[in-house]
Amino acid sequence: HRDEELAGAELYAGRAVDTQYAFEEARRIVSFDSDFLHTEQASLSWSQGYGLGRKVRREGDEPARYYAFETALTPTGSNADHRWRMTYDEVGAALCALAVALGSDAAGVRTRADLLPQAIRDKIALVAKDLREQNGNACVVVGRRQPAAMHALAHEIHRVLGAVRSGTNDTGKPVWY
Repeated sequence: HRDEELAGAELYAGRAVDTQYAFEEARRIVSFDSDFLHTEQASLSWSQGYGLGRKVRREGDEPARYYAFETALTPTGSNADHRWRMTYDEVGAALCALAVALGSDAAGVRTRADLLPQAIRDKIALVAKDLREQNGNACVVVGRRQPAAMHALAHEIHRVLGAVRSGTNDTGKPVWY
C-alpha cells in the first residue's frame, strides 16, 4: 500500500527511501489527505511523536500547529488547528499551491495550483509563511492515496524549507525525516 509513496521518493531522489517524520521536533505540520495518526504505515510511533510535539512543557511554549487538507474527516484531521475539506483533485492542487507559495519551481505546479479558488490560495500562502518562519522545523505529509508526483513534491517542499534530515534505518535503507 506504499507503492505511490515509494515511487514518489524514487521520482524525486532516484531511489526509493523509507520516509519518516520527526513530529516531535516539528513546530508546524501540514498533511494532504493523510491520516498519519491512524492508518498510515508508522501511525503508532508517529502518534507518539505528534503528541510530544503538541505538548506544552514550559510556560510560554507553543504546541506544534497542525494544518490538514483532506477529502473526508479523519481521526488525524480532527486534531488539526486548521482543516480544509476538499476533493481528491483539490488536495493535489493545494499541495502545488503550497509549493508555489514557498517558491518551488517544480514543473507543472503553478498550472495545477491555479485550479484552486483565490481565497484558498491566499490561505495556503499564509500556511507557507508560517512554515518558512519555522526554520526547517516542519513536516509536510502526503497520504498514501495520493499519486507518486505528489509524494515527490512533498520531498521538494521539505528541501525548500530546509526540513530534510537524513540517516539510515536498521535495514540500511535511506531514511529522510
